Amino acid sequence: MNSLQNAMPAANASANDRARRIELRNLFEILDVYEPSAKFLAAPDVVPPPKTAEEEYSVEVPDDSIIEAFFAMTTLIDDLSRLRAEVAELWAKHDAVELDLTTVSVATNTAIELARSLEADVYPAYKHFNEMIPFHESYWVGICHSYNIDVLKKKSSADNYNYDAYDLADALFVYLHNAFPVFLANYQPGKLADDNGKWGRFNEKGRKTHTKNKDKYLQDRSTLQEMLQDQPLLHNRPAIVEDQFVLSFAAAWKSFSQENTTKQPPVWTAFAAQIYLDILYSTKVGAGWKQIRYTTTLLQGYVDAHPKACTNVAKVLKPVNEILAADPIATMRRALGSAYTSYTVWRRNPTACGNLLFREWDDLQLLWNMQGNSTYFMSEPPKDFEGHWKNYLMSIGASLSNWASAKRNTKVKVTNATRRSIFPKGPASLWIASRIQTNGDGRLLTVEAINDAITADEQTRSHHDAADAPSGLHSPQQSIKQDSVIHMLAAAIEVEIKDITFDYFAMHDICWELLGRMRNECRPYIAERSATQWENQKDNLPFIVGFVFSTAAGRKDIETKGLPNEELLKTVTGVMNAFLEEGKGTVITGQPRKI
Repeated sequence: MNSLQNAMPAANASANDRARRIELRNLFEILDVYEPSAKFLAAPDVVPPPKTAEEEYSVEVPDDSIIEAFFAMTTLIDDLSRLRAEVAELWAKHDAVELDLTTVSVATNTAIELARSLEADVYPAYKHFNEMIPFHESYWVGICHSYNIDVLKKKSSADNYNYDAYDLADALFVYLHNAFPVFLANYQPGKLADDNGKWGRFNEKGRKTHTKNKDKYLQDRSTLQEMLQDQPLLHNRPAIVEDQFVLSFAAAWKSFSQENTTKQPPVWTAFAAQIYLDILYSTKVGAGWKQIRYTTTLLQGYVDAHPKACTNVAKVLKPVNEILAADPIATMRRALGSAYTSYTVWRRNPTACGNLLFREWDDLQLLWNMQGNSTYFMSEPPKDFEGHWKNYLMSIGASLSNWASAKRNTKVKVTNATRRSIFPKGPASLWIASRIQTNGDGRLLTVEAINDAITADEQTRSHHDAADAPSGLHSPQQSIKQDSVIHMLAAAIEVEIKDITFDYFAMHDICWELLGRMRNECRPYIAERSATQWENQKDNLPFIVGFVFSTAAGRKDIETKGLPNEELLKTVTGVMNAFLEEGKGTVITGQPRKI
C-alpha cells in the first residue's frame, strides 16, 4: 500500500509535482549510444592468435619432516647392508671355487649400480637436510647416541673421533663417506695425486686381522687413500670397461666440486669403497690379475690363428695387452720419483680384472648340452640310419616336402626353414657389457631391468630339454636362493660363461681334421661306386657324412633305395676311434683350469 501511495499524487501537491510524476522517464538517457561506422562494419575479421599450450606450474615444497628423512636413510642403509652381505657371499663362493671370477665381478659391479639407484629413490626425502648439514654423518651421530656413544669424546687429541663408534661407522658406511672429502680437498684435476705414504701403506704380504678399532680405522684410511690416488688415472680413459669403483670417484668429485653445498658425496660412493675394502681384505691379493694374464695369453693365441674371425676379441685384448706390456700408472709415478709397485690397481681389485675376462673351456659335450637337440635335429635324435640320413639332408637345406607321398616333381626342393644353426647365447652378459664399457649405459639401474636380463637368459634356454642342461649347472632359481636379484643375476652369468667362451675355433679345427681323415680313408670306396659325384664333392668335407649315412641307409638319392651297406660306417668308426685314442677328443677339456 505504501508503494501505491507513493505513486499517487498527494492531495495538496502542486500541478508541477503532479505532472512530474505522470511523465515517463528513460533511465538510460544519460548514456550515449554510438552506431558503428560503415568502415568498421566493412573491416575483415581479426584472426585470433593460436592458443599456446597451457603450462602447468607446481610449487616445490621442501619436505622438512625429520622423521621421514631418518626413515628414508634407515631404509637405504638397510638395503645397502643386504647388498653388502650378498656380495660377500658371492666372493666366498668364488674362493671355494664354486663361482667364476667373471661371475662375481659382474655381480659386484651390478650391486654397486643398484645401490646408486636405491639412493636416488629415497634421496628426495632427506634432500632438504642434506643441503644444509652432512645429514649422513648426523644420522650416524644420532644412532651412536642411542647406543650411549659420544662420537666427539676422543680418547686422545690425535684421534679423529671416538673409535668406540667404529663398528657403527662401518655398518652405516659413514667413515668411508667422510674419507672422500679428505682426499678431494687436496686433489687437483690434471695433476698426479700422490699421498707419499703419509697415511701409511697397505701391506699385501703381512695382512692380519686387527682387533682394535683404532687399528682397523688406520688400515682403512691408508688403504683407501692409496686406492683413491689412482682412480683419476682410470676415469674416462680409452679402455673396454669402466667399473663402478672408478665411477664412484667421479661422482664424489662432482658433488665435492659443487658450490653452496655441504660437498658431501653420495652414500652409494661410500658403499662402493666399502665393497672394495671387503674384497681386498677377504681375497688373495693378485689372484685376479694372475688369471687375467693367463686368459689373455690363451685368447691372444686364437686371435693370432684366426684374425678375421676374432676382430671383437682383438679389440678387447688391445688395451689389456698394452697394460701387460707396461703398467702406465707405475710408469708415470716412477718418473716422478714415487715408489710404486707395478699393477697395484689390478692386483688389489679383482673385480676390475673379472670384468675383462673370458672363461677357459670345458667338455666338448658341453656344446651339445648348451645348444640342445633342436640345434642338430629336426625333432628327436634319429634312432636308425634312415633317420640320420634324412636329418642330415634337412639340416643342410632339403625340404621336408621331398618325402611327401603325393610328390610329383622329382627335383630336390631346398629351403632355409630346415637348416640347423647355432642359437645365439649370453643375453644377460651382453646387457652387462653395455653397462660396464666405457661411456656405456649410465641410466639408473632398477630391479626390473635386472629381472628382464635374467628372463632373457631363461628364454634362450627354453628350447632345451631336461637332458640338455649343462652338467653341474642349473637355472638361477635352482642354483641360488631366490630372495636376491643379485644372486640370480650371478647365477645367470655363471651359466652363460660356458656358452659365450666355448672354444668354437678349436672345435672347428678338430672336426675339420676328423672329416679330412674320414675322406682319405673312404676315398677308394666312394670313388669306385660314384666316381663323378665324388669328384664334384670331394673337397666339401661335410659331404663325407652324407655318403656314410646314405650307404648305411641303402639310399643312392631321395628317390632310389638300394641295399644298405655299413662298410663306410665301419671305416669311419675306426678312424674316429683312432682319432680319440690320440687325445683329440679332449683337446678342449684338457686345458688346465686356473683360478
